[in-house]
Amino acid sequence: MVYGAFGFLPDRWTEKDGKLVYGAVQPEIKEALTLLNKWYKDGVIDPEFITGENNGGYWALSHAFINGRIGLTGLGVFYHWKPLLFEGDTASHDYVEMKKVNAAAADAMTYGMPPKGPAGKMGAPQGSMLNGNFVSFGKQLEKEPEKLAKVLEVIDTISASSYENYVTAMFGLEGEDWTFNEDKAPVLKNNLTTQDLEKMGANNVIESLELPEFSSVSMSKRNQWAKDNGYEKGGIRNQLLTALPSQAKYQAELQKLQDQTFISIIAGDKPLSEFDEFVKKWKSGGGEQMEKEANEWFSKLKK
Repeated sequence: MVYGAFGFLPDRWTEKDGKLVYGAVQPEIKEALTLLNKWYKDGVIDPEFITGENNGGYWALSHAFINGRIGLTGLGVFYHWKPLLFEGDTASHDYVEMKKVNAAAADAMTYGMPPKGPAGKMGAPQGSMLNGNFVSFGKQLEKEPEKLAKVLEVIDTISASSYENYVTAMFGLEGEDWTFNEDKAPVLKNNLTTQDLEKMGANNVIESLELPEFSSVSMSKRNQWAKDNGYEKGGIRNQLLTALPSQAKYQAELQKLQDQTFISIIAGDKPLSEFDEFVKKWKSGGGEQMEKEANEWFSKLKK
């Protein structure tokens, strides 16, 4: 969110002067690093920020926030922080954990807008407008048509035959593990969690084959809560909506270079001038080629 207050997010491609640019190498990021370095020296930032806010369990849990070590977090997705909105509601992982530690604090949380920077800009990471998953099969199944047919039969039974089959695969047995509420949404019984469902063999539906009618029912109250709390505002989306030909070749090393440089600058192990060296290394290490490919795609898109 601090980077976003200066107009860019390090891991996002953004349009600037009619072209796509990579956030991490923009001059504004140096301004953000200057501020973060000052905050680190002043003790505003958790000195253990390098290891992250999560120290085990569900990936989106901000243990540092839940246990009162930090007062602001952006870890996770909106539904990880929402209160339980109806009987049998799930996915409020951070809220539920915080409720165990400090119930009053859990119910007193404020859901705020991303902070604004010196030029009035702001931005937190927001999902791409083009999103989703796909199902693929190994080439070896060419020689095992009966196995492929059985897999397709299973997928069809779960995701295409009926709403009831889909919900059973997701939540277990009706009446025993869940019941329908008035909105035809499944409500878990006996305080079951998503982790409990996985242990019993449920919650195993392929995400890309989620039924639209299930999504509209199950997420309606959550989405309304998110809108009521302003979660659709102040986001920065990645404007590059395709993989780049050279990405697999360069991205991993460039990301490693970026992480090491930014952490070293924030913690004061290296001077701010190291950012300028990072930009040079990023471009010569494959970033310039990625920029070229990104804008070749972008120019075609604009036509």
